[in-house]
Amino acid sequence: MLQHKLVEQLKMNRKGQREWFRAGLISHASEEVWIAAGYTYSQAIAEETGKEKKKKSFEEIVPEEYRQYAKVFSEHESERLPEPQPWDHTIDLKPDAPENL
Repeated sequence: MLQHKLVEQLKMNRKGQREWFRAGLISHASEEVWIAAGYTYSQAIAEETGKEKKKKSFEEIVPEEYRQYAKVFSEHESERLPEPQPWDHTIDLKPDAPENL
């Protein structure tokens, strides 16, 4: 199997460098780390093909009968709590329960 080689310097934050130093992967926390990674021609072809693909819209992906449920998967809607409903109930905590965990 033929492979391309990718060699480049690994840029890592100080925390990562300290973790690698403690694990014995590098001898000094400021040491440069280089990686050599390989990938096959089929991966390279798939990557190029993926770049050429047009991003599909919501309407192109989701069948018409399910589009009414789009709000359920909305990024904006996921950032808020639902409105209070009559079937909501309270959770009564024990008097000695901690307030913060």
